[in-house]
Amino acid sequence: MKADYSQLTGEELEHEKKKLHRKLIAPNIAILIIALIAAISLAAGAWISVKVPVNEDLVVSVFDSMSEGTDGESGGTEGFSEEQLRFLFKDVNTEIAISLTMRDMLNAGFAADDSGVRAVIENSVSGAMDTVETLAEQMMPSMVAIVAAEAVKEAGLGELDYAEIDTSGFEQTIQQLNAQDAEGAKATFLASCEQLAQEQLNITLSDEDKSAISDSFDEAVDLMRDETGTISTSNLLTNLGEGENAPDIPTTDELLDKIPADTMNLLQTAFKAAGIAAVVCAGLWALLALLALLHIFLKNKKVGMWYVKLTGLFPFAICWLAPTLALKFLPQIVSEMPALPAIAFGGLTFISALCLLALWIVSIFWCHPIKKRIRRCKDEISLRGRAAR
Repeated sequence: MKADYSQLTGEELEHEKKKLHRKLIAPNIAILIIALIAAISLAAGAWISVKVPVNEDLVVSVFDSMSEGTDGESGGTEGFSEEQLRFLFKDVNTEIAISLTMRDMLNAGFAADDSGVRAVIENSVSGAMDTVETLAEQMMPSMVAIVAAEAVKEAGLGELDYAEIDTSGFEQTIQQLNAQDAEGAKATFLASCEQLAQEQLNITLSDEDKSAISDSFDEAVDLMRDETGTISTSNLLTNLGEGENAPDIPTTDELLDKIPADTMNLLQTAFKAAGIAAVVCAGLWALLALLALLHIFLKNKKVGMWYVKLTGLFPFAICWLAPTLALKFLPQIVSEMPALPAIAFGGLTFISALCLLALWIVSIFWCHPIKKRIRRCKDEISLRGRAAR
């Protein structure tokens, strides 16, 4: 029931106003906690997080796009046929993840030169390289199986059906190679080839066949050796099928040196603007936390929140919602745009979005009813004051 302040004396009205202000202490504490969580998440957490799943679906999508660009002709990519590419990635399930924090943006934007931008790019490339290592691990059984299938084919014994190859039989070969046991790995590899030939081609390998397959295996192992002669199966990922024509893959520094100075300056300006925007958004939440703390102890315990309510959704909308919607609907709007991989946008900006929702709930269902009563109480006091004059 709405309180009838007209029935209260002046002293009772002042007492009621103070009591109502004290009721705002609890919601102010809640606002303080909410604002601190949002400010810390924006200041220390990732604003932008991009994850690209690397799996068979991605490879098929890329291969189809490349085929469309060559009038639909089928063929290989970097020495692999479409069937081999699909086989290579059939058991792959990893992702390339890149993230960007407010600190990264500020360091890149306000560095004296382009060193900050270079650092951001280098960190992104480093994360991608970690993914490549995981990718190589997951692909190795299929890679060695391709070596086996090609060796059987070169020996004139027929073509193996990749869909029927069980890659688990080559895992021991990989383990032995990583342990630098080339001879033991060869024996295990030949045994797996014999089993495949028997199961799929219904033939038994002769000594001549084994010798030919053994030579192919030795060639593959040579591709796995580094400058010191150490065997690393991951080397096969970039060298198989390319041989002496393998491209000279540039280092990160060489790639960065090829970026024009104007582009680096533009990137630095973009990072500076993004960093300033991030500081403003996080700063407004921090300001709200400070005011909520102060008003717990001040006589007037009402806290203004309009500036956070106005800007609080920007980080989530710009860094998560907008790119996700664009990725989903742009291919439908722009017919010429090729199908894009299932990129996942993320980061910790969703925390500030949840905090904004919590702030609205506290404001509407907790603070507003109390503030409304305080206003009615103050109006009654003002009305009596004007009447007394």
